[in-house]
Amino acid sequence: MSIKAVHFLFITLMILLSGGGGLAALRAWRDSGQTGHLALGVLGVLAALAFAAYFRVMLRKLKNVSLL
Repeated sequence: MSIKAVHFLFITLMILLSGGGGLAALRAWRDSGQTGHLALGVLGVLAALAFAAYFRVMLRKLKNVSLL
């Protein structure tokens, strides 16, 4: 497996996990009102956005490298 395929897999998983966890924490905050849930939700969504930005940069840098 090439470095591009590994990055594609793991960064995609990190975007999904951090975004999903952030959204779940924001839903928990909406139900409970606890500031800890709000902080975790905001951090999760920001992490997902940061991973997405990194993913875009990585794809541009490795566009000439084959996926397999």
